[in-house]
Amino acid sequence: MLRRCLGLHTRSVLIGHKWVFFSGLALFTVASLACGLAQNDTQLIVARVVQGLAGGIYLPAVTAYIQLLFTGRTRGKAFAIMGAVIGVSSALGPLIGGLLIQAFGDTNGWRLVFVVNLPIGIVALTAALFLLPAGSENPGRQAASTSSVSCFFRAASWRSSFRSSRARTRAGPSGHSCRWSEAWR
Repeated sequence: MLRRCLGLHTRSVLIGHKWVFFSGLALFTVASLACGLAQNDTQLIVARVVQGLAGGIYLPAVTAYIQLLFTGRTRGKAFAIMGAVIGVSSALGPLIGGLLIQAFGDTNGWRLVFVVNLPIGIVALTAALFLLPAGSENPGRQAASTSSVSCFFRAASWRSSFRSSRARTRAGPSGHSCRWSEAWR
């Protein structure tokens, strides 16, 4: 929903998922370099926020490409491969990061955890440039206009309808009954 609110969905339909993916991945790669070069906590935090936002830009383009380029059973296989890659990288990432810190020390090891994204990002950007289809994938489709204000009201109405709906109950850790909608108050 955030992607739609920021207008990235509309832009990716108009200019093509390739350039949304490419720009998000490029920003993620540059932010990884900024993390590795950070001189204080504030710089590191700002670079990590940019890195997270960049990931939020390029990752939805991956699922859009799977939807556009695959059909039927092959689409299911493509999503399964994407899920497996995310799962394996989530498991191996902290392990490899810990090994880097152990091998290169506390002073430089944590920097290499971020800098390791540079060669991967450069290879992925080069591959995206040459292998992904160019242009708008839906040239005849007119993009829906989504302003930030209308998106805010849609999100707010979804939240209020969720709150006012009949909430499910479950027993919490203390044995008390908890309402799912209490998390939104």
